[in-house]
Amino acid sequence: MGMILRIASSRIVGQGDIVGRSGYFSLNLSANSVMRGRLDARRTLKSLVADLRKNKENATKAVRKIWQKSTNPNLNLIDLALDKCTEVISVTDGVQHPILPISIVGPSDKYYGEVVKAMVADYGIKTYEDSSKEAYDDTFKIDEKDIKSVIDNDEDSSPYNASSLIILYEPEDGKRLLFAGDANTTSLQMMLNKYKWLRNVDFLKVPHHGSRRNLNTSIIEALSPQKCYISAAGNKKHPSGRLVYWLAKYGNVYSTHTCNSYIHCQSAAMPNRNGTVKLYPLKKKE
Repeated sequence: MGMILRIASSRIVGQGDIVGRSGYFSLNLSANSVMRGRLDARRTLKSLVADLRKNKENATKAVRKIWQKSTNPNLNLIDLALDKCTEVISVTDGVQHPILPISIVGPSDKYYGEVVKAMVADYGIKTYEDSSKEAYDDTFKIDEKDIKSVIDNDEDSSPYNASSLIILYEPEDGKRLLFAGDANTTSLQMMLNKYKWLRNVDFLKVPHHGSRRNLNTSIIEALSPQKCYISAAGNKKHPSGRLVYWLAKYGNVYSTHTCNSYIHCQSAAMPNRNGTVKLYPLKKKE
């Protein structure tokens, strides 16, 4: 059994499908960010948010409006999903795909409800954009105590990122591929607390473009990913050089900023296909 996933930024916008029993998977990672539509929707939602009752149903409706207001129809994720998929459902932790070996391992329904309300509460008030124009930096002094302190110092406070689904893909070959979206450390730690068997993953889609605020050293140690993939522009924050250093303790680290788009084809029974490229690690395992 195999699967095709297309990833833009840190959100899945393509589709999964069964492509036989060859055991291969293909990844299309793009460094181009999926622009959030919330800025375009500010005026539209201003009165709605002001009158919003504090319950999950109404909050979810408001957040749906936020994501649905991109001026570019190709970036309007909800309409795109409705147009491309035969069925669109809302899922949180514990949901499994009826056919594909895909399961949702975070966030929990309770935590998701909390962050949805937080999205609405600060909508149009607080911004979480933290893009940097400084180039990717891996020239820092190698002081592991200092690097650990920087990574473990604080957490991504964006409720938008905290709402990201954490997806586990388990093909028939026994591998575990974890796609962490933009998830924060709270959501990931809750996942580890619940799924105590979810350790030593073969593949990790690093959350939030490799920001140091979305992983910490204890989560990295628990997951011990053999391969890490980052979708990032290649600036000082995305990916964090210190985070990349720590991830490389466990396996090779790859980033889209060294090549704008990656297609990775892997199979013992299947030759490379047209359009695939050989991947070179941003940092090899130490």
